[in-house]
Amino acid sequence: MFREITDEKDAVVVKERVSLKLGVTRYLRRYSKRPVVFTSFEGEYLGRIVGGAFSSRERLAKWLNLPSDGVSRGLSELLNRRGEARVVEGSEHKIYGPDAVERLPIPTYYPTDGGPYLTASIVSAEAPEGWTNLSFHRMMLLAPYEEGRLV
Repeated sequence: MFREITDEKDAVVVKERVSLKLGVTRYLRRYSKRPVVFTSFEGEYLGRIVGGAFSSRERLAKWLNLPSDGVSRGLSELLNRRGEARVVEGSEHKIYGPDAVERLPIPTYYPTDGGPYLTASIVSAEAPEGWTNLSFHRMMLLAPYEEGRLV
């Protein structure tokens, strides 16, 4: 999906080194109706950031393969589907180890933020009984090796 977003005609690809402390926000606000892809950051980080991937109803409908006038109903139907989870191969960056989180480009968006945070994280948890739960969270990096949920 990353390549498809990057290849969109109206995508903004930021190749200059951007500060993760408030620098990302400047671009996201300037291009609020378009996807913005960040490829380089001040410091030693692995990976890229995509903002605004679903910045309009039409864009969301396109990625979910739904008609733009049926996003609400279609999204509800998609969320109620049951299916098997699958692992998607082909990641360009695989990060392992106790310092993995610190090597990800996690921005601080506003001066009043408590620290850097992920705005749309998907947490996958598997119970010992074998069932899996996916949930969406905003997560702030509180300290090395420790993530916390923002509520």
